[in-house]
Amino acid sequence: MSKTVTAPLVCQICKKAKPPNSGMIAELIRPSLLEFIKKKLPDLDSKGFICLDDLGEFRKDYIK
Repeated sequence: MSKTVTAPLVCQICKKAKPPNSGMIAELIRPSLLEFIKKKLPDLDSKGFICLDDLGEFRKDYIK
């Protein structure tokens, strides 16, 4: 069996390279949370990658 090697993706928020399984594409985030993030980061690309660490921080702020 061959293994597929995937290149790291750069998080739009922290600008760090992360493995693809440690984040998600912005357009897959719940719409209300994505709008909350876009209010703070208007240049956020909906097709871009956000790491789970940064997404978790925004989720904490969102529920406050």
